[in-house]
Amino acid sequence: MTATANRPIAQRGQPTRAANTIIERSLAAGTPDFRLFYVRYTGFAQYELTGSLVLRNVTVRNGRAEYGGGIYIQSTNQLSNALIDSVLAGHLADVAGAVYATATYTVRGSRVENNFARYGPGAMLITNHLAVEHSVFDGNRTDGIGGATALGFGGTMDVSDSVFLRNSAKSSAGAISAGGATVNITRSWLHANRAEASGGAIGAERMVMSYTTVTDNTAVTGAGGGVTVNGWGDVRHSTFSGNSAGSAGGGNSGTNLTMPNSTASGNRATHEGGGIHAAGTNAYFVGNNLTVTNNHVTSPQSIGGGLSFGSVSPAKISNSVIAGNYAGQAGKSPDCVTYLPPPGITSSGHNLIGKACGCVIVPAEGDLFGTYDAPIDPLLGPLQAHGGLTQTHGPRTASLVIDAASPRVPGSGPAACEAVDQRDVLRPVD
Repeated sequence: MTATANRPIAQRGQPTRAANTIIERSLAAGTPDFRLFYVRYTGFAQYELTGSLVLRNVTVRNGRAEYGGGIYIQSTNQLSNALIDSVLAGHLADVAGAVYATATYTVRGSRVENNFARYGPGAMLITNHLAVEHSVFDGNRTDGIGGATALGFGGTMDVSDSVFLRNSAKSSAGAISAGGATVNITRSWLHANRAEASGGAIGAERMVMSYTTVTDNTAVTGAGGGVTVNGWGDVRHSTFSGNSAGSAGGGNSGTNLTMPNSTASGNRATHEGGGIHAAGTNAYFVGNNLTVTNNHVTSPQSIGGGLSFGSVSPAKISNSVIAGNYAGQAGKSPDCVTYLPPPGITSSGHNLIGKACGCVIVPAEGDLFGTYDAPIDPLLGPLQAHGGLTQTHGPRTASLVIDAASPRVPGSGPAACEAVDQRDVLRPVD
């Protein structure tokens, strides 16, 4: 089935707030509960499953049901289930406030807002594959897990050029829940989402993030104010700023993390790892051209204002700045802490660590390490736009980080700088 309004929106790919066609359940007293669309299988064998639902230029609102208050799509074999240039709003369900689909689903140029689920997720539960493009998920809520969306085990969610803001969960994953699943997110913004437990914006088993900004999200009692990853995460060209965690990892918390060309700035945590926390048996952390600054841990006895490493092995950093972070007694707190036995963190060289006393790290070529009594100030400017899709810190004129990175050809190996910087600008070769 395809529902289409006559008037196309002016700019395809931009989310719309209203459409010519409105399909809704009345909110008048005495109106019975019902969902707006139900698409089910028509056969008994997998190859007989048919039917799809495409909504285009339509506003669908105020549905009520046990599963999928607005839309229920059951086990179709179609790839064309989609919400295009449309609005889903005000739906309520026990599970999946707006859409429950045991199928693939695409959201393009649309708004999904103010939906609610008692047990989660607040807006959508998609068991197979969910694609979100040029869309906004705003103000969706759940009393369970996944304020906006959740995936089935082994599912995949691809997000591009989209915004998730003000979604909330009374458990974990304030916006996106992907336990046992994979999230690929690029050129997007995660802002002001909230989870009472862990993963203020995202809680995932596996995650690939690029060119994305994660700001002002909160994990009230748990880890990962912005993101928590329990399997592996690859974060590139992204910025975490202003996020808060009730335990560890104000910006990002995970087990196996790779973070080239990224920034953690102005995040906070209660116990450790104001910017980034990495821990887990047989896990790893790799950071290259990473900036971790102005993060803090609030507990009086805490340490590791910028980075904290638990049982992570190996942990490697290169060409990175970890300075200006605070924990406990601000003037004497280290920028990082590790519970690893020596050699602890492995340096591949050309790092600046403002106060390295808690890091358990052996200096390598080009490293600049400060101490409690003689910290090094990298003289970074404020977090702001310097080109590219995410904000960064630029060095001031007298900064020690200018021309201090690896002299190797950028992109030529693990100790070299990345071929481009966080702005996606080619690095110069002197």
